[in-house]
Amino acid sequence: MGLGLQIWDESGTQVLDSSWRMGRVLGQLTGITSNGSQNIPDLSQGAPWGLAYQTSIPSSPAVGAFVTFNGTTMSWAFDSAAGSSPFPTTIVYGVY
Repeated sequence: MGLGLQIWDESGTQVLDSSWRMGRVLGQLTGITSNGSQNIPDLSQGAPWGLAYQTSIPSSPAVGAFVTFNGTTMSWAFDSAAGSSPFPTTIVYGVY
C-alpha cells in the first residue's frame, strides 16, 4: 500500500490524490505587448507550463501571445496576422 494524501468531497467524489500530477504557479508577467523572453531559474524544478491571456476584450482585431520553453528560458511571441496588433497580455507560468 502506498502512502499519500487523498481527499473526497461530500458526495464521495475523489478530488485530490497526491499521486496525481499537479501544477504549481511560479509567477506571472503582465502588460506584455511585444515578443520577448525571460530566464526563470525556478523552471528547473519540473516540467514548465505557461498560459497567456488577454485581460480585456480588444475593440479592434488583436492577437495573443504563444509561449514556449527552452530549459529555464520562457519565450513569447505574437502572431503577426494581417490587420491585427498585439494586445496587452498576461502570462501565468509554473511547473508540474
